[in-house]
Amino acid sequence: MHKQRFLSFFYTLILAAGVWSCVNAGQITVDYIDRDPVVWNLNYPLKVSFFGAFVPTEYELVLMNGEKAIFLTNKKVIVSSTNLTITASYPSYLPYPLDERLMLKLWVPAIKSNVVTAVLVQDMSPPELKVIAVSPEFKKGGSALVVFEARDSNLKKVIIKDNAKKEFYPQPYICEGYYMCFLGWYVKNSDYAAWIIASDEAGNMSTNKIPLNTKDVKYLVGKVELGKTFEKDKTKELGLPMSNLQGIDKYAYYREQMLEKKKVNIPELASIHPEGIVEMFTVKAFKPLLKWRVTSAFGKVREYFFEGAKKSESIHMGVDMANEPKDTIYAGNGGTVIFSGYNGGYGNTLVISHGMGIYSMYGHCTELFVQVGETVYSGDKVGTTGKTGVASGDHLHFGMLIQGVYVNSEEWLNPYWIKTNITQVLDKAKKSIKK
Repeated sequence: MHKQRFLSFFYTLILAAGVWSCVNAGQITVDYIDRDPVVWNLNYPLKVSFFGAFVPTEYELVLMNGEKAIFLTNKKVIVSSTNLTITASYPSYLPYPLDERLMLKLWVPAIKSNVVTAVLVQDMSPPELKVIAVSPEFKKGGSALVVFEARDSNLKKVIIKDNAKKEFYPQPYICEGYYMCFLGWYVKNSDYAAWIIASDEAGNMSTNKIPLNTKDVKYLVGKVELGKTFEKDKTKELGLPMSNLQGIDKYAYYREQMLEKKKVNIPELASIHPEGIVEMFTVKAFKPLLKWRVTSAFGKVREYFFEGAKKSESIHMGVDMANEPKDTIYAGNGGTVIFSGYNGGYGNTLVISHGMGIYSMYGHCTELFVQVGETVYSGDKVGTTGKTGVASGDHLHFGMLIQGVYVNSEEWLNPYWIKTNITQVLDKAKKSIKK
């Protein structure tokens, strides 16, 4: 047994020596590295990936400070035939180099040569963050706008994260270094706070809490009685035969049939975050109907009753408005249609993207006049009101979302709210940016 183990170990040594002795410059080639220049905060470990052709042998990362070679320490190497990843640290016993003209080399001792050289930039400073303008009040369930400055010569990522761990993605605004972002306070969350988080290519990070003036709102509880015609309406709408079910079983059956026709998750669909610089942004109060009365407010806890018994409960993520049956629905602001079709409890539904992570939705429609991909303009006719889905009568369910978060759509119907929380915030930001 001992002899067998010795022979196995002996053959392993021979094999390793053979691999080592056969390494030549032609076997190792680097097509590219994951970043060039390599930006590094020398206080933290450096991780670099190389792509090309590699063999199992020893690799070293060497920092060239002029003619002086500094071998990095605490090395961890992961190698395959097509890529090589090395994590290493700057030697703790050496002072940081003062020369800004640094180079990083991948050295292979077996062939006594470096196979690639990249420029290395020291970056020991975190990004600078400054809030320029913010909405004067942020109500529970509502929306707010923030404009801020984020600067770093090697800036990599800027996000906003709230205390519910929801991430919002800002867009560059007017010129380099400035950003704007709408926020949404999810109505089920009792309090709200949010932070701007910026990181650079060297891994430096800055965090700045947004000075939000938050205000709690108490939402009501309401009752929705599904009328005697509910069963007849849904069998026709869904193309189903009349059922012999009773009570809760009957309601559950129709609800299940509607959910089977649900094509999209609207918050997920509206979570696509914006990209590209915003040179100019304007929005006006939405006016989906020429005249309306509110029949159910945003945030209300709605208890659904059918044939005298409570069947379900949900928070109303929009505002219900009605005027006359099959009233014309209008696009309040321009945008692109991202959904048009039947969608579960909302029945015939339309979703429009207005840019900046702002989305409007229109539910329970009788007809939809526009299709996915179409561009709509303010004032365009997009559908008619109805009672498709779970609805007790002809009306429009008007909803608003900010990067996937349902927000109080009543704010977006209010010209004064638009003026004070969006227009004036942007005007203030523009003055600071132009200075």
